[in-house]
Amino acid sequence: YKAVIIGLKMEREKLYRYIENRVEKMFSRGLVKEVKNLIEKGYKDCNSILQAVGYKEVVKYINGEINLQECVDEVKRNTRRLAKKQMTWFRADPGIKWIRTDSYDNIIDLIVDILNIINNSVE
Repeated sequence: YKAVIIGLKMEREKLYRYIENRVEKMFSRGLVKEVKNLIEKGYKDCNSILQAVGYKEVVKYINGEINLQECVDEVKRNTRRLAKKQMTWFRADPGIKWIRTDSYDNIIDLIVDILNIINNSVE
């Protein structure tokens, strides 16, 4: 089978606002409690889990190294940096067919265009 790789991109400022809102929701939905539970279950010394963006900053908060607002701000900043790194990495791949999501008024039109790209790529 021929793989079709589709990348979704949006205006950077819009992406950053989305990240800010997503991080706020993560905290309001219990991110700190989730990290505490992982630590209690013995994942404290498991670098790969607790070094992920979001988790590592919360560990610093739990350890008293930073306050909650600093923690939230660090998660936002580090998530933006990760998104930028990912976009740089993926832009280098000539096989990705990019779609600007902010040029669509509704999800149905976006899905139709994605399906058209797939159909035209496999013929």
